[in-house]
Amino acid sequence: MKKLATFSKIISTIGVAGGVVVSNSIIGWLNSKSLPLWFTLSIGIVIVAIFYGLFSEGSKYLVSSSVFFRRVILGRKFVEGTWMDIVNTDGLLTFVGVLRVEFDEFALRLSGENFDGNGNAKGTFKSEMAVLDWPVLKYKYTSTCHESKKSHSEGYGELHFIERDGEPKRYQGFFMDLNEVLRKETYGWKVTNVDNLEKLDSPKSIPLAIQKIVSNVEKDIHQSEMDQGEMR
Repeated sequence: MKKLATFSKIISTIGVAGGVVVSNSIIGWLNSKSLPLWFTLSIGIVIVAIFYGLFSEGSKYLVSSSVFFRRVILGRKFVEGTWMDIVNTDGLLTFVGVLRVEFDEFALRLSGENFDGNGNAKGTFKSEMAVLDWPVLKYKYTSTCHESKKSHSEGYGELHFIERDGEPKRYQGFFMDLNEVLRKETYGWKVTNVDNLEKLDSPKSIPLAIQKIVSNVEKDIHQSEMDQGEMR
């Protein structure tokens, strides 16, 4: 996010510089008309302020409204989008999460849902604060659980994005509910396929999509155990 804030400041500075240049030209012309000094100076200040406002608000609007522009500026640090993750507790699959990372007021906002292995909704969560200290995204969150007596909880988590030449596609992390004080490990990957994104946005298709993901994960774990056995 620092890159985006820096870009906005640079554009604002350019606006001030442009305003000063235009202001000096207009002030010179007004002085040739023998107008009062206070009047010409006031006009100059107003022109600089207008240029600053236009360039500052324009850059903020561009950054806030264009995903493509943010992707270009952030490069390999661009993490917005929909992510899937597998949550493990003591090595056992606890649930599957659908995490959405969005840009909001020059910061990141996290939200999503948790499902069991059959695709049944277990709860929702959202970040109250998120700070990207590359390659680690640290966040505080609140969550709701559909089945727990303590339906609301708070906690802390971290996502460690796995760096590559382009945008990250995977992360490893953890989170801890303050009520449980139990660290839960997560492994996530970015969803880029349009069909899969549509399925995750449809309540009817989510259960089957989750079941397929869990099945594939279990196959990978089984294959890994077999490979380790052969190595022994």
